Amino acid sequence: MTLYRAIKAGEFPAIRIRGRLIVPSRVLEELVNAAVSENGAVNAAAWAQADLPMAATSRRDR
Repeated sequence: MTLYRAIKAGEFPAIRIRGRLIVPSRVLEELVNAAVSENGAVNAAAWAQADLPMAATSRRDR
């Protein structure tokens, strides 16, 4: 699944502002930290659901 699809499905935290999808910087920083600590790629959708409570509330503006 692409990151765009994960956002659209509400599986990755983002907000829509004037038609643009904005991912909070805190989310990106934590995603990078997870990738570094795991020494590889991270499944963004699975990671967001497990680690970030805001992932469940990102289904606005559909």
